[in-house]
Amino acid sequence: MIYLNHFTKFCILSPLKSKRSEEVASKQLEILLTVSAPSILQSDNGREFSNAIILEFKTC
Repeated sequence: MIYLNHFTKFCILSPLKSKRSEEVASKQLEILLTVSAPSILQSDNGREFSNAIILEFKTC
């Protein structure tokens, strides 16, 4: 998974064992707890980002 702050160009690369939505959500939470939540979250619209778990994660 790649996290990129478009303003500062700060980048975090984090390996995933799979693209299951549970793992993606967990890794995304781990990254956001490290750098703080952005006002805009952009993804590549992969299936793992449109899953119900991720949609619920976005409402937190």
